[in-house]
Amino acid sequence: MLVQLYSETDLLLKAFRFEPGINIILGKYSGDRENKGINGIGKSSLVRLIDYAMLSNSAEKRFSQPKYDFLRIENHNLRLLKKTGIKFA
Repeated sequence: MLVQLYSETDLLLKAFRFEPGINIILGKYSGDRENKGINGIGKSSLVRLIDYAMLSNSAEKRFSQPKYDFLRIENHNLRLLKKTGIKFA
């Protein structure tokens, strides 16, 4: 089970914790962008990043796009914590 996704190099603005069961990634602006919608705040990128971290082949194509060049140009660390051996009812 995925427990937490975070970065020590500010790749992610905050740590994301996951609980057993279904987890929902909900986008919400804060501050001056609050009433401008939730497009472009990273919901899909976060899902793709998790997919990539889990060694998916399809995510590699997505992250080869120019808008993700910052992932290759800068040095980033990303930690993916997971638990094993969890039994679900």
